[in-house]
Amino acid sequence: MPSSTTSTNYPGKSKNPASASLGLTADSFVGVLIYRSFSGSDYLFSTSSTEGPTHGYFPEEARFGLSATKSADTRPLYRCRVRSTVLSHFLSSDALCEGHISEGILGYMASSKASNLVPLNRYVNLTNNSHIDIVPGDDINLAGWKFEGTHGYVTAIRLPEVTITPDDGQKYFGYYASATDGVGTQDYIPELSAVSNLIFIKSFNNLEQKLIECERLGIKAIVTFDWLFFDQNFHLRSDYIKNFETVEPILRQHISSIAAFYGQDEPYANGFNKKLTVAEIYNAQETMGRFLKSKFPDIPIGVILTVGELRDDHPLFPSFDWFGFDCYDPSLSCGGYSVDWYYNHLDSRLNAMTLKDNKPRFMISVPQAGYAVANSKTGKNDVLAQVPYYRQMVGKYSKVKVVMPFIWQSFNDGISNWVGAREVPILKWAYESFFVDFMNGVI
Repeated sequence: MPSSTTSTNYPGKSKNPASASLGLTADSFVGVLIYRSFSGSDYLFSTSSTEGPTHGYFPEEARFGLSATKSADTRPLYRCRVRSTVLSHFLSSDALCEGHISEGILGYMASSKASNLVPLNRYVNLTNNSHIDIVPGDDINLAGWKFEGTHGYVTAIRLPEVTITPDDGQKYFGYYASATDGVGTQDYIPELSAVSNLIFIKSFNNLEQKLIECERLGIKAIVTFDWLFFDQNFHLRSDYIKNFETVEPILRQHISSIAAFYGQDEPYANGFNKKLTVAEIYNAQETMGRFLKSKFPDIPIGVILTVGELRDDHPLFPSFDWFGFDCYDPSLSCGGYSVDWYYNHLDSRLNAMTLKDNKPRFMISVPQAGYAVANSKTGKNDVLAQVPYYRQMVGKYSKVKVVMPFIWQSFNDGISNWVGAREVPILKWAYESFFVDFMNGVI
């Protein structure tokens, strides 16, 4: 084992479960779920799904189950920390942690093989001396790892599948925030039904009214309700399940008019502004995504990223289906890379995700359709000049399923007055033509 100097305290340390006599059955070993997370060098096992992500570890979900009570046929499993090493953990059945520091008992393993129980095996990495504990069927690549022995016998926990949402075969064109409370001054859905087939709805009080209007006009909606899931600091709310119950009946009643859900806009950028880590943001988004898929497995989830989020290769969310990015610059270059480079980079990343889990992913194209009167490099003529370029990009990348221009209506965001395509006749015409040609397969 490596040696060490730094002490780290985790608030979620396990306490000794109460002792009791219990027979060896598979049901006995799901009382304590053990979650694994990874820092890049250290695997952390915890009874809490949030302990690792809170400390910057990437979550990997529940991996095995232990008994919460001990009997003559069980032995304890300890979490240990290596002395004099920054964040290096391992599991052990030794109460003295093999000469290192104990962080408590996680639960109890069967001492011998029993029906429906599997061995919990420990491996050491031959390069950095880190440790991992796995059950048969775990997807970890063990190249470069050496088997060290079996701790005991546990229940294997099957990871939840990433729902493969069927593609409806449709293409969508709709303006971002087109039916968002507080953006603009009126109801734009009737006029948008003639120039788009997708309405972006974010509404605190009028969600059902807006969905009914979409039904009446024969137009689909992409719906976001991120405030139900996240607080003002972009942390996942502890009461999100209860909050969602307030809108779930409405969604089910009008499900035929919903094309997709929308996650939290620009999640990494927003989270970083509130000092969240990559792991915290990822965990929160993926928790939301998997929750939504558990409720509505046939409804895709979309999100738009900043170019920085895409360029820096922050992990994309496996439960999501549609991904886009925005770059509003007359040079059609952001952060030193062209818009075409970002399309190609996103296309490659979505291919890699699909190769891993067999789930098809699609792209959201986000051309600029409005301009800020102040604090912006882009004016009316610049926006108009970008339209042919985005038409070309949409034609070039076959994964583009959604075109979501920003923006249709004029509004004041508190920093600058935005002028939308609706108020600029030549720009409005250019995007109407874009819509018709995209839907008819011309581009």
